[in-house]
Amino acid sequence: RIRTNNNNNNSHYYYTFSGIILGMAATTAALCIPAFGLLSGFVGGVSQVAQAFVLPPLMLRRQKQKQQQQQQQLLSSSSSSSSKMNKTTTKRTKGRKKEKTNDDCATIGLVGLGVIMIVWTTWSTWQEIILSSSSSSS
Repeated sequence: RIRTNNNNNNSHYYYTFSGIILGMAATTAALCIPAFGLLSGFVGGVSQVAQAFVLPPLMLRRQKQKQQQQQQQLLSSSSSSSSKMNKTTTKRTKGRKKEKTNDDCATIGLVGLGVIMIVWTTWSTWQEIILSSSSSSS
C-alpha cells in the first residue's frame, strides 16, 4: 500500500490557487496601468540590485560579527578568572573607537554601489515614464 499525506495534497492545492490569484492580479494590473512594462522593469531592477549588491555584504558582515561575539564569549568563559578579566576588558574597550577593517570598507563600497544603481534605475525609469506620457499626449 502507498500512503498519501492529505496535508501534502492540501498544500499543493493552496499553492496552485495562490498562483492563479497572483496571475489574475498581475493581469488586472497590466490592463489598468498604462506603463506596466516600465513599472515591472523598475521593480525587477531595484529588487535585483538589492539582492546582488546590498543584502549579501550586510548579511556577511552580520555573520562575522556574530562569529566574533561567539569567539569572545568562548574565550572569556574558558579563562579561569573570567569574571575579573571580563570586567576589566569591558572597561577598557568602552573608551576605544572601533577600527575599520577592509571588510567594513568593502561592505560600505558595495552597499554604496547598490544605492547608486537603485537611484540610477529610478531616474531612468522616471525619464521613460515622462517620455512615454509626452509621446502619447501628442
